[in-house]
Amino acid sequence: QRIRAIKPPLTEIKRGLAVRRVNQALSARLDDALQGFVGSPEYRGIYAHWYHEKTPVWTRPDFLWILGAVLLVIGGAAMTWHYLRVLSLNRRLVAAGSAHENALQALQASESRYRGLIEGSELPIMIAAPSGKRLFVNRAFARMLGYDSPDELMALPPENVVAAPGDRERVGRHRDTILASGEPSSYEFDAACKDGTLIPVQAFAQRIVWSGEYAIERTLVDLRERRRAEAALRESEERFRHIFEAGGTGVFIRGMDGRIVDANKAMCDMLGYGRDELIGKNVLDLVPPEDFEAAHERFN
Repeated sequence: QRIRAIKPPLTEIKRGLAVRRVNQALSARLDDALQGFVGSPEYRGIYAHWYHEKTPVWTRPDFLWILGAVLLVIGGAAMTWHYLRVLSLNRRLVAAGSAHENALQALQASESRYRGLIEGSELPIMIAAPSGKRLFVNRAFARMLGYDSPDELMALPPENVVAAPGDRERVGRHRDTILASGEPSSYEFDAACKDGTLIPVQAFAQRIVWSGEYAIERTLVDLRERRRAEAALRESEERFRHIFEAGGTGVFIRGMDGRIVDANKAMCDMLGYGRDELIGKNVLDLVPPEDFEAAHERFN
């Protein structure tokens, strides 16, 4: 107690060392007191004050306490960040789900309007899956092929395809190309009617989205009237060609620019030209100079 109360403890220690040689009992008491004093916080504070040495800012318990507090704060911050991140993710998922639902409703409404449009169309329209399965046919399509209603045609198995057997492979190639490229295409084939007869049709096909999946829409044009008109035109041209070639009167055909595009044999014999020589000549080149003005006025 006396040593701890003295302000300069080093002086007391020196005194204890001097006494040590003559008084063993007092020396032992001083040793015990010094060991306790030197290990005490008071001694460390006095020592640092005298010798100007910095005392540790943090003791071991202080360091452990602060480390625990820092870890606790970091853990709390991490948990808070994770909670906020999960909350933000949930909000985005809810928003995405709502947007997807709105888009799906808009798509369904659009498909409903489109279905109503093509159902009432006078053009034969069919929509088929990539596998060939029929997804939709309108009344005009069923009527063109001789079916009583679209439901009757839709009830047929997928293997009962519309294209004639000889055209099925070619129609399938067109379908695969349209699905892969997305580009519309037009082609002709023979369609099989309910009674087995074949009719020539022209298909205008394109890739569309039907119920969220790719599909092929085909709009058909009946070519029977066109084919009959083409046949009648060919027959008329053949009759004209027969009259043109076999007639004894010289005949030539000129274009709007005045050049000859064709001439019959009688005209060639009359003028002394071969047909190849006449074709391409201007009609006025065959007129004598004295008749040129009159011919020019008449031809123009």
